[in-house]
Order: sequence, then structure tokens, then C-alpha cells
Amino acid sequence: MLLYAQGLFAVGDYQASAGAIHRAASLLSPEDWGYVVENYAKYYRGNGFVDQMKRLEDFLKFNPDAAYARFLRGYQFGFLGQVEVAVRDLNRALELESRDQLAAELVKRFGGTPVTALPNTETSREEPVQMDSPPPSLDL
Repeated sequence: MLLYAQGLFAVGDYQASAGAIHRAASLLSPEDWGYVVENYAKYYRGNGFVDQMKRLEDFLKFNPDAAYARFLRGYQFGFLGQVEVAVRDLNRALELESRDQLAAELVKRFGGTPVTALPNTETSREEPVQMDSPPPSLDL
């Protein structure tokens, strides 16, 4: 299911990818939730993963309130060890979709506190995330 989610991520079906991750999390033990992302070098060639993350970033520029895309980016970055970005995105996903229990669980897992307030009517400004090369936290 996690490989299926990455395949959907690869073709740009971010909503279905997020749904597949939620399904996988319901089937797997929590220590396995990030397996594919943590081992992305086994599944991608060259800069394939980096390019996909850039496409997700572009999608978010035009769809900043897409909770599923925020969840997906937060999930990816969290398991890459970039927890500040992960917590920010997952909390934004929670502001947009407060029923997302997996997002709340991942915020806690990555050391944050899940938001509980209703979303602010004004969209917060954020700095774009740059992913020009594989994260230094992974051995390639």
C-alpha cells in the first residue's frame, strides 16, 4: 500500500496518494509507516524523488489550501527527518481538515503539538521549501 501511495505521488495524484497512506497506516504498525520514504533510494533513480517533491511544491503554490497535499508533503518531509517542515505542513492540514487523525499522530511523532483551533481566515505566509538534492539525513 505504501508503494502504491508512492506511485500515485509519482503521477501527481496527491489526493489518492494521501488516501493510500492513510489506508496503509491502518494496516501497518507505526514503525513501518515511513518505510518507503525512508528508503526512497531503493525505489527512485537519479533525482526522481527530488523532482516529485518539487512538483508537489509547485502544486501547493497554486493550491495552498489542499489539505491532502499538505498532509502528503508533511508525511514525506517527516520521514526524511525534516521535522520542522513536516510539523508545519501537518498542522496546516489539520487546520484545513480537523478530522485527520493520522496527521495529528504524525505531528506528535515528529515532536510537535497538533493544532486544535479552527483555521484562521487569513492564509498564513510561509517560505517555500527547497529540495534540490536528496536530504543529508539519508545514506545513499
